[in-house]
Amino acid sequence: MPTIGEAVAKASPNDTITVMQGIYKECVVVDKAVAIRGDGEKNRVTLRAPADNLTAAPLVVNAAGATVSLQTLLVVADSQGRFAVDVQAGTMSMTECEVHGCCAATTDGAVLNAKGNVFKKSTREGVLYSSGAKGTAEDNEVSECTAGIAITSGSDPIIRNNRVRDCTDGLTVTDAGCGSIEDNDFFGNTSAGVRVSKGGRPVFRANTVRDADGCGIVIEEGGEGTYDSCTVSGLEKDGVVISQPSSNPFVTKCTIHTCKGSGLSAKEGGAGTVTEGAAANSS
Repeated sequence: MPTIGEAVAKASPNDTITVMQGIYKECVVVDKAVAIRGDGEKNRVTLRAPADNLTAAPLVVNAAGATVSLQTLLVVADSQGRFAVDVQAGTMSMTECEVHGCCAATTDGAVLNAKGNVFKKSTREGVLYSSGAKGTAEDNEVSECTAGIAITSGSDPIIRNNRVRDCTDGLTVTDAGCGSIEDNDFFGNTSAGVRVSKGGRPVFRANTVRDADGCGIVIEEGGEGTYDSCTVSGLEKDGVVISQPSSNPFVTKCTIHTCKGSGLSAKEGGAGTVTEGAAANSS
């Protein structure tokens, strides 16, 4: 079949579609349980939107109650600020893929499970969980995005063992976003390694935030959450910033050191609870 979309349309539920090497310029909507696998090594199969529809996501998953798997594809969003992958319903399981642009789960019926992928070159989020979406992102490399990983609007994913680097903000959690954020490495992010605001309340445990021009963890505008057993170091600005009185984080057992600004800073009436072992030492 000449296109991925045609193969999906003709596939039966639970079929496996093997895509031959090449560049496919189309917008594919997957509405059933199928596995889509690139033939051969990673990135030999590229999916991108056609020239007459660059604002559309190259891949949309709208498969309520079904699981779609994607393996060894490169998916590219050619229009700035657009989704490359949009999971609207059902479960998307991604492994060994590379995505240039935003990979998003955008409804409370969407689940995005991503393991061992590369997400990069997005003028917005690299990975986005929005509007109550769930899933697990683990062992991924995320770089060169405005926000590496973003959790918003009541979403509650698991974010584990990822490397998030060279973004504006490594992780953002806002608008009552939650999530279990564990054992990740945030480094080289220019504004903040982690930014939490507007009722965001992650459980942020055993992560490293390091070696960047900006701040480490910024909790502002009503940000909350638990920050436990993390290491924050090597920053050009403050290690942990709690800003504005509506913010109320709980910080415990964290080590903060070698930051050129303050190790732990409360600004604009910022408050919270800082307890056992939260050692803060600048330079």
